[in-house]
Amino acid sequence: MPDQQKVFSIGVYLAVSLADARQRRDEAKRLLAQGIDPNAKNRLMKKSFRKSAIKPARPVSSPKADAP
Repeated sequence: MPDQQKVFSIGVYLAVSLADARQRRDEAKRLLAQGIDPNAKNRLMKKSFRKSAIKPARPVSSPKADAP
């Protein structure tokens, strides 16, 4: 369904200023003009952020290893 309308969320009402909303709208329009889906770009950015933010913890050395 290529002609189906999609929703692009800019943010929570009153949490995003009008100027920021207009800037995000303009950025979404630029991406669409380049043939890039803004929702897909946002999903990839969020996924990449989560991947970089979640790093495995280093193992803590055991007390036996520290003993002389």
